Amino acid sequence: MFLKQVLIQAMDLGKMMLISGAGVSRVEDTIERICLAYGAREVEAFTITSSIVVTVTTEDGDVFTQTKRIKYYKTDFHKLDRLNDLSRYVCREKPDIAYLEEKLSDIRQEHIYTLPVQCLIASLIAGTFAVFFGGGFVEGIIGAVCGAAVWRLMACLQKLDSNIMFSDFAAAFMVGHYSVYTGASGGYQRLRHDHHRKYNASCARGGICQFYPGYYRGRCDGRYDTAL
Repeated sequence: MFLKQVLIQAMDLGKMMLISGAGVSRVEDTIERICLAYGAREVEAFTITSSIVVTVTTEDGDVFTQTKRIKYYKTDFHKLDRLNDLSRYVCREKPDIAYLEEKLSDIRQEHIYTLPVQCLIASLIAGTFAVFFGGGFVEGIIGAVCGAAVWRLMACLQKLDSNIMFSDFAAAFMVGHYSVYTGASGGYQRLRHDHHRKYNASCARGGICQFYPGYYRGRCDGRYDTAL
């Protein structure tokens, strides 16, 4: 029974790590080390990006298996760093399971930015990258508006618990459609007809850059740091 409680907490920690951006091998290694530290005879962990399966064998020969389904991701390297520190401490000191449960709850309930602040940061990122990829001042403004609108869309889709692939497709479609539509608008096209394609590309790239993994995206969880 004790090892079952250990496995439950180890699985929760592994799930949080995977959601926050950890590699699958790192998640497997963490779960195995925690269970072995608390007296398991053998631990077999199998992790992919959408699932974690762990089988534990006790010293008495009892075998039990648990599975965790991963339905979404919220890349957060700060949270991942805290989870790594916690896992090392647990393996080294072997505290009570109640302590591990309490720490996981604290990490899970970390303070996040409000949605308006998230949209503001998304607009700054999209506008900056629109200029970086060859656009001018107007492209930067359009890219910033597009970035905020797309982030708002993603937040709404997340509340509806939509599929990750559908959410990303909807965001990409909105960025592309918005860029082409604004670039093809009469007045702006007449003023900068020669740069029409360049305009579309810079705005689209700026809007989509907030979804690049290297940007260290906290997917609507409100944590932003630059890791380029």
